Amino acid sequence: MSVVFDELPSPGASAAPGPLAGVRVVELGGEQADYAGLLCAGLGAAVVKVEPPEGSPGRSVGPFYGGDPDRSGSG
Repeated sequence: MSVVFDELPSPGASAAPGPLAGVRVVELGGEQADYAGLLCAGLGAAVVKVEPPEGSPGRSVGPFYGGDPDRSGSG
């Protein structure tokens, strides 16, 4: 398994820290966990995503940047 650190930028430089600031979340699931990790990150948590060696299945779902279906460029 590989570990991917997803850190989303804060909504604004002057924004107050979220209610989950200082909390680390380990994301180990499928599509539902991807969304839960996104929500937790949006609330200020540091999210550590653990993926299988071939990458998360969600990386094969578009939209793709520039229409190029590159597994590392979805979203």
